[in-house]
This record gives sequence, structure tokens and C-alpha cells, in this order.
Amino acid sequence: MPKTSVPAAAEGAPAINALRSGDPMTYGDLENPICELVSMARIADEILDQVFEAAPPKGRFITVSLSRDQIDTYSFAYKNVLDRAIELKQAFYAAAYGENMR
Repeated sequence: MPKTSVPAAAEGAPAINALRSGDPMTYGDLENPICELVSMARIADEILDQVFEAAPPKGRFITVSLSRDQIDTYSFAYKNVLDRAIELKQAFYAAAYGENMR
């Protein structure tokens, strides 16, 4: 499987770092983290698409073999999406109630 490049915003996560700063946020501040979350979710989706396209169905079942690199890449993308979703949820509620994240 070709390596999927990860956008710089996803690697450095500047918006998530801003969320962690403890400054109160507004709904407008949530736009960038939302867009980054969607981008990482699309990357994870592309990785899974590549895996399943390479695995022809055998009847009702699909047998998938993943290399260690594929597992690592997908694990990174999945964990990144999960972390972003959790932090975005916290930021949303913090913005709604005027509280800091931590």
C-alpha cells in the first residue's frame, strides 16, 4: 500500500494545542479543529479503502492481510481522529458554558 501523507496541520495539531492552552474559546474558534478532525477522518477512510480494495471478497467474507506499516499508519490515523473528537467535544462544551478545557 502506498504511504498516505499526513497534512502538516494534522501532525502539529496547532488548533488542538490552542484548545489545550486553557483560554476560553468561542464557537468561531472551533472551526479549525472541526476542519482538522474531518481531514484526519478522511485520511483514515482512505487508508481503509485501500486495504479493502486490495482484498477481493470470497463469498460473503473478506480476508484482509495487513503489513505492520499498514497497521501502524491506520492506528495513528484512528487514534488521532479519536483524540481530536474528544478534545473538540470538550472545547464545544467549554465554549457553550464559558469554561476552560482543563
